[in-house]
Amino acid sequence: MKAVASLLLLSLVHFIVFLKPVKAEEAAVKALFVFGDSFLDNGNNNYINDSDAKSDFPPYGVDFPLGPTGRFTNGRNPADVLAEHLGIPDYLPVFNNPQTKGDRILHGVNYASAGAGIFDTTWVTSHIIPLSHQVENFLNVTLPELEAELNDTSYFMSHAIFMSLIGGNDYNYLCFETSDDTCDFEELTTNLIGNYSIQLQKLYKAGARKFVLYNIQPSGCNPTSRIQNDGDCVKEYNDAMVMFNNYLNASLDDFMEEMPGSVFVYVNTYNIISQVIDEPASFGIEVINASCCYVEGTEGITCEEYGSPCSNRSIYLYYDRVHPTEKVYNYLSTRAYLSNLSSEVHPINVKTLANITFNSTLYNVPYKLWPVEVLNNEGFPISGQEELRPAS
Repeated sequence: MKAVASLLLLSLVHFIVFLKPVKAEEAAVKALFVFGDSFLDNGNNNYINDSDAKSDFPPYGVDFPLGPTGRFTNGRNPADVLAEHLGIPDYLPVFNNPQTKGDRILHGVNYASAGAGIFDTTWVTSHIIPLSHQVENFLNVTLPELEAELNDTSYFMSHAIFMSLIGGNDYNYLCFETSDDTCDFEELTTNLIGNYSIQLQKLYKAGARKFVLYNIQPSGCNPTSRIQNDGDCVKEYNDAMVMFNNYLNASLDDFMEEMPGSVFVYVNTYNIISQVIDEPASFGIEVINASCCYVEGTEGITCEEYGSPCSNRSIYLYYDRVHPTEKVYNYLSTRAYLSNLSSEVHPINVKTLANITFNSTLYNVPYKLWPVEVLNNEGFPISGQEELRPAS
């Protein structure tokens, strides 16, 4: 009991150390900036004439209040759900919309683009917006707009949340969509994480301090993959996703050391969606191997334009052959926001991240994950427990 009490006291002290009383208008910062691929895209590709990665037509958006907007699902996507949990009052504006400026950007902006990768060359022929360009759009366009709207952006930037989910398309484009079986997954993954880090550091240098990184989904189990493997998951695809996720998870300490004062939340998209795949009945899901909407041919991915969706979307895991339904997205981002399970989100959940208020003198103090001893009800140590606190 003494060990538990000491741990709780230590955690409380470390938490209070970097809090300070704030003005009401400062404490009210609620902003989410979103970077990624089709899991998060809310319509940026609609504004790219030559892009062939769009979903601005029915039956997409059948359950969304604004209809088909460019979201690759029947309703809200993970960014929409997380924004609602954060108390953001409206749907995030699309960066490529010319009206996304002025006070419309004060609660955040969505830069995600279907087909995007960490590498600039991924699906470049599809006319999409790679991660580096998404970050440049924030730095070169949105940030100056914020500076024009706010007297001082330092507090705003350090308390806004920067969310991303990206990486799966790079493997699809470079390894799985070609007949080349010589893809070096370890080298590719190392390069992807290195390039990812560069983009995160650009945001950090602009003042970002709160990051939420969703890892990538078990794409080997989506309907597109199952069609290629007689209805079973494709192990090679999932193994690549696991490798990326493991490398990303292992990089958290490095990120926080390289970017002092930053706090990273790691959301285990792979594990959360795998829960639904492994035990669908527990979530009221009945169909995990087929799409809700009609997709033409065996190689098709997206819903047929103006086709009819299934009548009961709530029993399907996937809406088209790659993207989950709103029900699954809602579960994913709700777990990201509320879960206390390290297998789902760590070292803290997004709710805790949102409530952290930095002392301005500690913007650049490095934080890292430290192993701690936690005892179970029988008094035995629980291994693998970690705590976020200053690095020294």
